[in-house]
Amino acid sequence: SLSLSAVLCRTACEVEAVVRSQGVVPATVGVLDGQVHVGLTQAQLERLASPATKCQSRKVSRRDLAYAMSQGLCGGTTVAATMLCAHKAGVPLFVTGGIGGVHWEGETTLDVSADVLELGRTPVAVVCGGVKSILDIGRTLEVLETQGVPVVTYGSDKEFPAFFTPISGHQAEFNLKTPCDCAQLIDNSFRFGMESGILVAVPIPRQAQDIGHEVELAIQQALTEAKAQKVKGHGITPFVLKRVSELTKGKSLQANIELVRHNALVGSQIAVELSQLRKGRKEGAKAPDQRTSKIMKPKPVRSQTKRPAVIGASILDVSAKLLDPLQKEAKSNPGSVRQSCGGVGRNIAECLARLEANPFFVSAVGNDSVGHTLITEMKSLGMDASGVEVSEGHSSAAYCVFVDASGEVMFGVGDMSINDTIDAELVQKHAGELESASLVCLDANLPHQCIQYVSQFCWERKIPMWYEPTCMIKASKPILLGCHGKLTYASPNLSELRAMFQALTGENTCQRLTTELSTAEKFSECKRYCAPLVQHIPHLLVTLGRDGVVHSHRGASGG
Repeated sequence: SLSLSAVLCRTACEVEAVVRSQGVVPATVGVLDGQVHVGLTQAQLERLASPATKCQSRKVSRRDLAYAMSQGLCGGTTVAATMLCAHKAGVPLFVTGGIGGVHWEGETTLDVSADVLELGRTPVAVVCGGVKSILDIGRTLEVLETQGVPVVTYGSDKEFPAFFTPISGHQAEFNLKTPCDCAQLIDNSFRFGMESGILVAVPIPRQAQDIGHEVELAIQQALTEAKAQKVKGHGITPFVLKRVSELTKGKSLQANIELVRHNALVGSQIAVELSQLRKGRKEGAKAPDQRTSKIMKPKPVRSQTKRPAVIGASILDVSAKLLDPLQKEAKSNPGSVRQSCGGVGRNIAECLARLEANPFFVSAVGNDSVGHTLITEMKSLGMDASGVEVSEGHSSAAYCVFVDASGEVMFGVGDMSINDTIDAELVQKHAGELESASLVCLDANLPHQCIQYVSQFCWERKIPMWYEPTCMIKASKPILLGCHGKLTYASPNLSELRAMFQALTGENTCQRLTTELSTAEKFSECKRYCAPLVQHIPHLLVTLGRDGVVHSHRGASGG
């Protein structure tokens, strides 16, 4: 059997998979080493759920955020903190299991969850399974009404769900039946400038209602026992949760997982509709008819105005992580295998698409399952894949990294030969799109003659050009080719900046690992290396991980 931490991590990954299946990007929120993350990697999810981390972590609500950041702590965020982080990151909606509320005897103890108060002051929609019956649901709804929070049930009626059961005995003010209905409400609320959130309560799915009913009976028994044992105030909730787990023999966790998965499905469908509403309004199209709208993934629409163009690699990334120390004599080692769509150029194009910049993307994939996966993923994200060449003679680019049980990279294997086909000839096919581009961005995976061709093409037409160095070995390509003076922007990390500086000046650079440097030492290096480079490349944006980004530009102090 799996440990609780393993179950939680697996559930988080499964929920993210549900979100992706609807064409939506998941962004799990958490705090790691004092940094707020809106979007966690597989490794970060595993670390946050690991027993070692949980022993040193804390539940982080709004009041705890500044303390957790200042002390470099780790922790999972409550609904209140997640709302705040999502709002600051520009995320209009998120899903969760259930919200906190007014505790029993809250009228005397004043024990009211910060979740309820956050809903009254932060404009983010929360899709959840309602409020657990260990809380005072009636008073929770009253407080939400006082806070001006629209409470909406999703489905057939106004019955407000009580987390493990669809029936609480309390009615919500509003009921909406489709994802489009919910998206219309969220869109209108935020466009009007309402400063409160929205609560969308989704009843537990039918397949989990029998377990949910059993859990609900256990909750009522636990509440009765708490009253008989005169458990009061802050002691009620931990007492009831412990007894429910004992009485149901762990079934409460199973029901909880089913409920969260279902919430993720509904929330993702609402997010798709909300995105379509906003995209349709931006393009001057009519909003979808809420009576006939279907769940559809965004489709790329060719813009009549200038848009950015991206030229670069599309790669399928595969990560294989061992669960135990490597057994070399074994034919197979137990572990986890994850895959995701990557490639520097593709990643940049995806980010621009998510910013609704409608980029034109030039790349190459093979006519194989990997290539089909990459193109399908692009289209599901609303990317224009018409510039992606499907090659019959090459396999799609793929990279597989092997990681040991401690999280250290052992080695990687890459099949990147198809990137050599992203050449000047391929780019010339799309000269019309490039000539009207507002910006052309290319990554260092491209062959030399392609970098030279695109640099000259943009230089002659006064089109700004952005170069993404990709890695330390490839970073200095434009300098070695003598076309670096035609670049407008470059975005190296510190290691790549060192390589570019050394290629330009022939001088030696610091040999210490960048991870060993203090923030002040990193800034000092940036100042030294950027000074000669910005005489050729007007804008350098040096990425320093958690220390931020240094923007050095021609005419700035010191270069």
